[in-house]
Amino acid sequence: MSPKLQELVDKCGGRCHVIDSKYWKKRQMGYRSNRVQVKNLLETIEQKLKDNQNGCYTNELLEIVEEEIQEEMKNINEENMSPEEKREEAKKIVHKKLLVRLAGVTTGTLTGAFLGIGVAVASVVTLLKAANIPGAVKAGTVAGAAGATGIVAGAAAVKAGIIAAGASIGVAGTGVAAATGVVVGVAALAGAIGGGVTGSKVADESDSVCDAIKNAAKLNYENAKASISLPERKIVLLGKTGNGKSSAGNTILGENVFTTKALASNGKVEYQKSERKLYGRKITVIDTPGAFDTDHDEETKSEIIKALIDCAPEIDAFVIVLKVGRYTKLENEVVQKILNTFKDENVLKHTMILFTFGEQLEGMTIKEFIKGCSQLEELVDKCGGRCHIIDNKYWNKCKRGNKSNRVQVKNLLETIDEIVKENGRYSNELLQEIEKHIQEEVKNIKEDNLPPEELREEAKKTVYQKYLQSEEFLDGKQQKKLNLCVMP
Repeated sequence: MSPKLQELVDKCGGRCHVIDSKYWKKRQMGYRSNRVQVKNLLETIEQKLKDNQNGCYTNELLEIVEEEIQEEMKNINEENMSPEEKREEAKKIVHKKLLVRLAGVTTGTLTGAFLGIGVAVASVVTLLKAANIPGAVKAGTVAGAAGATGIVAGAAAVKAGIIAAGASIGVAGTGVAAATGVVVGVAALAGAIGGGVTGSKVADESDSVCDAIKNAAKLNYENAKASISLPERKIVLLGKTGNGKSSAGNTILGENVFTTKALASNGKVEYQKSERKLYGRKITVIDTPGAFDTDHDEETKSEIIKALIDCAPEIDAFVIVLKVGRYTKLENEVVQKILNTFKDENVLKHTMILFTFGEQLEGMTIKEFIKGCSQLEELVDKCGGRCHIIDNKYWNKCKRGNKSNRVQVKNLLETIDEIVKENGRYSNELLQEIEKHIQEEVKNIKEDNLPPEELREEAKKTVYQKYLQSEEFLDGKQQKKLNLCVMP
């Protein structure tokens, strides 16, 4: 026996047996008998179990698989099946699920790594062009290739930089080459990790291995594309209290970040703004509860001022939130109040309708529902036919099809992209003036260590206080400017 083989046997406690599947089958006794050897092997197993107090080997992975098998057995309602048959059926289901998940994770990891590299290359290509050094580009290419393998990318990048320096390319070329390789290598690793997580999530929603592979690759591509080219979006929700604006904001952002009227302790909901990263870009949603209700008080006006300041200098889209149901006289009055407040025909080029309580359609399509009311149909036409529908209660769990909030929100964001592409971002005289005041306050802040985002937030607080204390802000000339905006 070789030393390495002896070492292995020793690590196994000296436990070893031997069989011969071809020549020892006929012997019934003696050392060269498969029957004797198998009996000895089973005795060794029994002894090992006894030594381990009848404990069998397991690990975290096996326990997870067993949990899934037990869960599937609970879902099998065949009363005529024995426990053993149920377990076998459950194992088949789990086996298929694990294959699908493995396909999703593997595809996600691979596509994530390569797409991560693509994002990194797109980010540094401008730097390379700016350097305008042929040697830097060449060395960067070498480093990028090394980074693409995902193995010792940083070291390869530095090595490429040294080669570039040795060829008298210059220090600048070395720096760019090394930076390129490091960025690409890190991007490959980060992309692989992120892609694997994405693949796992997609696999749980897929029905087959093919679906998992296709969906993981597609979603990773969309995420990579979004991280390169998709800009931030600012969305303003408009409508009557009770139509589900705050809940709609939660649905759009995918989290319960807005307080709804039902959860507010005093029955009133203050102005709210929240932002989240969605499909690779920052989405800001501004909720304006009470802005278009029949009664206004000073507290409501102060909340409107907050909203105006957050809206400056531009808005990507206005979303009028309406509830599926009977389009009453009061509903129409509120909508007309919104339209009268705009006093700017261009606003409707940036507006869409979002219907809530979609489950109440009861089999109808949203187009059929709209055609049932001439006033509603006219409103949607004024908004360029742009409308979407969600259900903040019943459509959250569904991942595919029209009755999926996830699908509807994605469609809504695509509509906003089309609005901006066709008409640009909305602004007016008042929003531009507010932005001017914000920029002036930013210059007055002496804190050098604050990042730009925090500087702007501090400036907005100061502008808010000044507007709140200024009586003429809500009177005379300022009131006319205020009427140009979306809030009365």
